[in-house]
Amino acid sequence: MIAVGLVAALERLRPVVDLVPAAFVAVDADEHVTVWNPAAEQLFGWRAADVLGAPDPTLGPRGQACTDLLGTPHEVTRRRSDGEEVDLTVVSQALHDAQGLPAGRLSVYAGGAERRRLELQLAVRAKQQVAVVRLGEAALGAASMADVSAEAVRTVATTTGLPATVLLRATASGRGRVSALLTAAVAAPGWAGPVPWGVGDPALAGAATARQALATRQAVVTVLDDGPGPGGGRPAGDDDPLRAQGVRALAAVVVGPPSDPWGVLLAAAGAPDRFDRDDLWFLQAVAGIVAAADARRTAEAEVRHRALHDALTGLPNREMLLEQTARVLAEGRSTRHTSALLLVDLDGFKDVNDSHGHQAGDRVLVQVADRVRVAIGARGLVARLGGDEFAVLVGGLETALDARGVAEDLLAALDTPCATPGGTARIGGSVGIALAPTQGDDPTTLLMRADLAMYRAKRERLGYTLFDARRDHDASGRLALVTELRAALEDGTVGVEYQPFVALQTHTVQGAEALVRWSSPRRGPQAPADFVRLAEQAGLIEELTTYVLRTAARQAAVWRDAGADLAVSVNVSPVALATPGLDALVLDCIERHGLGPDRLRLEVTESSLANDAAVAAIERLARRRVRIAIDDFGTGYSSLSRLKRLPVSTVKVDRSFVTELADDPRDAAMLRAIMTLARDLGLRVVAEGVETVRAARAVTELGVHQGQGLLYAPAMSVEAFDAWADRWARGGWPCCAPDDAAAPGTGPAPRVVDLRNAAPDVSPARRE
Repeated sequence: MIAVGLVAALERLRPVVDLVPAAFVAVDADEHVTVWNPAAEQLFGWRAADVLGAPDPTLGPRGQACTDLLGTPHEVTRRRSDGEEVDLTVVSQALHDAQGLPAGRLSVYAGGAERRRLELQLAVRAKQQVAVVRLGEAALGAASMADVSAEAVRTVATTTGLPATVLLRATASGRGRVSALLTAAVAAPGWAGPVPWGVGDPALAGAATARQALATRQAVVTVLDDGPGPGGGRPAGDDDPLRAQGVRALAAVVVGPPSDPWGVLLAAAGAPDRFDRDDLWFLQAVAGIVAAADARRTAEAEVRHRALHDALTGLPNREMLLEQTARVLAEGRSTRHTSALLLVDLDGFKDVNDSHGHQAGDRVLVQVADRVRVAIGARGLVARLGGDEFAVLVGGLETALDARGVAEDLLAALDTPCATPGGTARIGGSVGIALAPTQGDDPTTLLMRADLAMYRAKRERLGYTLFDARRDHDASGRLALVTELRAALEDGTVGVEYQPFVALQTHTVQGAEALVRWSSPRRGPQAPADFVRLAEQAGLIEELTTYVLRTAARQAAVWRDAGADLAVSVNVSPVALATPGLDALVLDCIERHGLGPDRLRLEVTESSLANDAAVAAIERLARRRVRIAIDDFGTGYSSLSRLKRLPVSTVKVDRSFVTELADDPRDAAMLRAIMTLARDLGLRVVAEGVETVRAARAVTELGVHQGQGLLYAPAMSVEAFDAWADRWARGGWPCCAPDDAAAPGTGPAPRVVDLRNAAPDVSPARRE
């Protein structure tokens, strides 16, 4: 039931109703007119002032109200003011008053011509919508923006039948800052003569309209007059070639973000009134797809750039170096040219870090990167491998002498002192050279042999040297070790052991540190520091980190399911921490095994804090409540101001401050200062290297929260850890150790030691 209040509502909406092309006529219960809009005036010929309040004049001798068809579109015959009877389509709806009594009728009329116009308009709009959808699908699969641009102008031209459509790109965007418009794509199926736009050329025809659209950020329609050019009263203009081809209207819509559009979609038409609202909507929809495709490709390019470039220096990173080395080697096989990989290690860089801090070191690295980039120029690719190691890849060499010349240029570039906040610093370098294909025909082998040559150059103070198989015989077997380590990661024979950390107040096991272990089939167990560095050099650190994180997360889930909800921490090297995607990997491990975000933790070294990409990863993980610990705290250089801002939750005091703590007052003073700092920053503290009862008592008295070391247990396999944890839980807090032994199981027969009476109170806020 529709109330008579609808008529009042129509009156309030009169500005809208007056614009509607359909005739609105409302009558009361006595068939007297109450609403008569301009479309009704045009359709029937009577002015509203003449019919309002009077009987409906359209009901002639054959006109009937047809109240039995209310709500249904149907054909009727109505009379016009000139006496002509016309067949119309009408939809009528009854009106009722507040009591539900009949109060009149509202009718909407459409004539045959109007109906055909509306049908045609709907068909055109449907065609445009289909074209927009298909363009969007094509843009997703296009190989380049050039393909997207070409498809966009072709879509406009074929859908609208316009003689020409052009996509223009501004060389500089912004209000009043457009310096030039370059043609990006053209479609001119209806153009008879030469097209006044060439892809890649400056666009002159239509430029004024395009610039106006860029300046106003709105759609612009320009009507071109028919008047003659020079000599006919109108000065020559850039649009004369368009007039010559019969163009009488231009429409322009901007492409790109509304705040800073980068281009214009320009369409030409032969009729001055060709462009209506639907046409402008269609052009804007096409422009939106082009802008979205451009934004998506820009974002993809940015992600790829970050993945393949060093965040500090902007140089290509190890991954890109290996990728490009493979390409250069492939080209060398076909051209029979020599390629060279030069590895550069800075001399004296550690002194800068130790004396002036990592920020000064970063400034030096940026200066070195710039100088090396300039020295090499277009001859090759310069990359930063991490730390103070750089690499240079050069292809198309004729002889080894060419590679020597590159090395000399590198050393010359390093000869100039670098500026630091503490003054100038002299940085030298040692360069190792490996040639392809004679000294290696794959990126990994070439890099390892350049590394061997570099170490000999550094050891013998040669400046630079070529790899020599007789002298650089890989005494440590690193090439073979790389192959073995890669195989171990592939077949899952890299091991992970777990060392517990214990709450010093409650003496409960609260978690374990996952420590990677690997034994070479030929050389036996390898020191973790050695094979982790080997993995970094060989580009295997991402695979190694992934392996350990997934293994640790899986084990944390096993312990949780068994009723022991232990946190597991994993050491992550600075190189791995700065690897794109590490934070996503950590979160995937947590979600895959249904862990709490604080059950899989990361331990990072102080040196990681100097890497912006690593810090960004730490911040992203912390926002997801993953806990971060600073490992070996006190052994490196930490900016306290940066530490204050970083979302770390724990510091692990290096063993060097703990082993002699009971006897060396300086160690006690250092640890006391660390505890004060941690307390002020709200950090937990773990003491590493707790190997004696006296050390355990000392760190407990200083308020350290957790202990880790041989006094409790060494790193163990999962099976040994489970057995140890079971014995530990059944014994309360037994610590089997001699009176002052370095580790359980050595010296005289052990006895049970209970330290609970020596443990001070710890605030519940500090407990896990």
